[in-house]
Amino acid sequence: MATIQRYASVITVLSTHEPSAEVRQSDYDAIVVVGDIGVLDRGLNVIQFGGTTLRDEFKYVDSGTAVFFFIENAAEGLAGKLEVASGLPEQVAKLARESLGPWLLENSPRAILKYHVTRRTGTANTSTLAAVRRDKLSVIQPLVSEFGGRPCAGYWSRDVSSQGGLPQHWWLPEKTPDSGSWIAAIFSVWRELDPVAFPTRADWETDPQWMTKSEIDALTQLEQAEQELDSTTRQLKERVSELRVKLDDLRMATNNLDRRLLSSQGDDLKNETARALAELGFRIVDSDEARIAENSSLLEDLEVHDGTSWVAIAEVRGYGKGAKTSDFQRLARAARGFERRNGRDADARWYIVNHNLSQPPSERRPVLAGAESDVQEFALDNGCVIDTRDLFRLRESVRSGDMDAVAARTLLKECRGIYVHAMYVPDTANPSP
Repeated sequence: MATIQRYASVITVLSTHEPSAEVRQSDYDAIVVVGDIGVLDRGLNVIQFGGTTLRDEFKYVDSGTAVFFFIENAAEGLAGKLEVASGLPEQVAKLARESLGPWLLENSPRAILKYHVTRRTGTANTSTLAAVRRDKLSVIQPLVSEFGGRPCAGYWSRDVSSQGGLPQHWWLPEKTPDSGSWIAAIFSVWRELDPVAFPTRADWETDPQWMTKSEIDALTQLEQAEQELDSTTRQLKERVSELRVKLDDLRMATNNLDRRLLSSQGDDLKNETARALAELGFRIVDSDEARIAENSSLLEDLEVHDGTSWVAIAEVRGYGKGAKTSDFQRLARAARGFERRNGRDADARWYIVNHNLSQPPSERRPVLAGAESDVQEFALDNGCVIDTRDLFRLRESVRSGDMDAVAARTLLKECRGIYVHAMYVPDTANPSP
């Protein structure tokens, strides 16, 4: 960044590799990118360190022929001998010979720059693309090549009509040493070609050749810190992306299991209620299955046991609108059936209900609001109304360690009337009619 600031009057740092999403590209003369890049304005000059995607990177030779540039394989170059191209600008040649070349020789396999020429043939209605080999068409100017001509770094004109001029695309490996010097050298080349777009800056004191050792050391530290920041930012973005995928997977799993307490009815709601109560340490008996086995009438949905003697009978219901006090009568019949089978009363009657399930849980009214007298009568028969929202919160309190399972079971066993979890504040501003 410090190097770029010496040559540019306006700089915008992008947070994405899709420049068009953040800026109007036509307002700028050049872009410097590390890694892959999105679609670029045809007038931009490009310095790219690394990346295998050169999207929209082509130029037209004539009305029917185009040249496409790409990195075919980031681990293809294996040659043990490299060549620095002749005829390069002085600063570029020096860097290629003394820095990039030796570094590439030590780092293999290495990327290879390639291009593909296509010609459009046929009529307007039935056109096809046919590959055309043009060995004499020199489209990539190599900086350093493997012995035999395959470029490991290079540049090309992004507009064939410019005949070697601007705009240009320079590509170097991502970890190219002396990246700041490369940027300075490339800007120097561009300044020779277009001094209006790339003028000589008056602040010559920022040119490394006129800086003191202390300044150069500080500049080096700054550039290293900026590289570390960029690396850390990329790693954090990757971590954020991974966590978003993880969260999406967890949400889907929760929707299919735990959140059924808030969204389902019928067997799905009954099964998830049984699962939640079992997680709190209760022993659950599916009364429907037991009555079917006995060839007797279906009454309550569940028997909820704690220890060897305590037992509650539970009716589990789900409604698109409000809960119904008529369900208390279902539990009364179930209680009589339990007494006939066991010779004693159940210790508690639980009405577990997922009501107004078409609304988000936080927007639902308190359960059985407006039916306080009926709830009081139900409480006299050891009845407890349990909103599935509160059962959901109770289970999560145990999971998070805010409450142990024994305390959770005690709260439910001692409940008479309506169980309200401690974290739950009813919306009294919108009572049920």
